[in-house]
Amino acid sequence: MKLIDITQTYRPGMIRYRSIEDFHFEWLRHYSQGSGMALSKFSMTSHLGTHIDSPYHFIEGGKKIGDITLETLCGKAQVINACNRTVIDRDFLESQKITAPRLLFKTDNTERLRNTADFDNVFFTEDTGEYLAVHGVILVGFDYFNVDKRGDKSRRAHRSLLSKNIVILEAVFLDGVSSGEYDLYCLPLKLDDLEGAPCRVILQEGE
Repeated sequence: MKLIDITQTYRPGMIRYRSIEDFHFEWLRHYSQGSGMALSKFSMTSHLGTHIDSPYHFIEGGKKIGDITLETLCGKAQVINACNRTVIDRDFLESQKITAPRLLFKTDNTERLRNTADFDNVFFTEDTGEYLAVHGVILVGFDYFNVDKRGDKSRRAHRSLLSKNIVILEAVFLDGVSSGEYDLYCLPLKLDDLEGAPCRVILQEGE
């Protein structure tokens, strides 16, 4: 059994979407202060680093984090190689054999995110949500902080997926991950009345 951690590391100065605040932390108590212990405090937005979007993020009345079951977030998943593409659209999806209800897309974003988040990302088009829903997909993972094109305020891809109750898992790190089937363990913080949550995400290779 091999476990692959595909979670971004949370630290000050981490690579992030330009509109998202940085990760902040401070020591409330520390050995250097003579406290005899360490106790820290940190702050972050719910969409920093690896996180999930619930439908409520862009669909008024949609499901919130507390409404999403572990059965949705954990189980069989398929990593699809979408490198050397500028968009993920219906034509591309039709060319793939979907074998799991949870799909993770590895694109050129993975390599580009090594240094910065400020580039023209690979993105989803508006026609993907309906196609994936018809094929029983309940979660889409992506190697960028946004399934829409950077700077696109319409959020058409977000709305397309979330309106079909497809949970969006953003900013997974798929470096070295091959296409194929895995067991996915996506565990967000147990928040209730919110639209998004940071999470630890693990892939398990089969025997």
